[in-house]
Amino acid sequence: MMNEIDQLFTFGKIIHSTNIKSFNFDASPLIGGKKASLNEAINYKKKKIKKEELHFSNISCDLKTIEKVLEVSEKNRFSVNHLNQKEINNFYLPFQKFGGSLVSLNELKNRADLLIIFGDIEEYIFNTFLDFLQWDKRKISNKIFCITSKAIKNFKNTIIEKDTSSFVSSITKTHYRNVKDISDRILRSKYPVFILSSSNKLIVNEMILRKLQSLNEEKKNVKIARICGLNNSAGFVTSCVMKSGFPGPLNFTDWGINYEPYELELSEVKKRKEVQFLISNFSNKPFDHKFKINISIGNPSLNNKKISDIFIPTKTPGIDTDGLVLRSDGSKVIKLQGKFKSNYIENSDLIDKIFS
Repeated sequence: MMNEIDQLFTFGKIIHSTNIKSFNFDASPLIGGKKASLNEAINYKKKKIKKEELHFSNISCDLKTIEKVLEVSEKNRFSVNHLNQKEINNFYLPFQKFGGSLVSLNELKNRADLLIIFGDIEEYIFNTFLDFLQWDKRKISNKIFCITSKAIKNFKNTIIEKDTSSFVSSITKTHYRNVKDISDRILRSKYPVFILSSSNKLIVNEMILRKLQSLNEEKKNVKIARICGLNNSAGFVTSCVMKSGFPGPLNFTDWGINYEPYELELSEVKKRKEVQFLISNFSNKPFDHKFKINISIGNPSLNNKKISDIFIPTKTPGIDTDGLVLRSDGSKVIKLQGKFKSNYIENSDLIDKIFS
């Protein structure tokens, strides 16, 4: 049985146990919003796809599907991005620039003596995180601080700070409002960890990681952790790194693999490519941007699926098939076990049929 922290750091809402009862087991392939057979949809999809113009968009699926997408993309010179790509970019762009030492959740739980959370965090996520730590009330009170723009209910160590960047830049300075206590605690700590919220913008993460680099040059040895990981984004990042050395998004070309975070924003990709191919199991979110041709496979309960030129429902890991995902820290593989049977096709089988 998966615990709450695994669910928190792994899934979008569609996979949560409270939503399984509303899962659609009777969805049909659609062509132009009208019902079609699986073979009709596959054959129509083959006619619509122009290989040199295809982009896999908003990937939200298990490791097996991600590996299949990267394999097909490399072979056919496609490009690919993740559903939570903005969050991925907002962390990894400054991380590549300033560096740092990432720690796993288990290491943080067992070794950290100071946790400073930067950025807004939902109350239920924060409480689940505390449950995972299993620290006593005294340790929580003395060792955890939140720098956020809004209060967290029943947690006194919340520093309300609308301008996080100014706060971060003033750490170790003694006369900037309420920074002194945090600075003193960092100086005394033997294993401090900065935890970055998934809500942080790029510029905030840049300021945090720049400050962390400065502190570590002074031998403070501050570690980094993240609270994020929806839609198996850690699995996507790890698979991309293994394939290319980069966290994604990736563009496969005749000259190699290009890491192009800005060029592969969907608003830019649609200017150069006609076809987007959305694969989403863990989210029911539809297209962010409409291309000339819009194809979607995955979640049978996908919102507004009729706006797709072609839609094919597939099996969802954790509901009607098994699958593997990574926890957000990349240190734990989680097996999703199917709980029901359905007549939907597996993602990887469908991709093989389309691109064979």
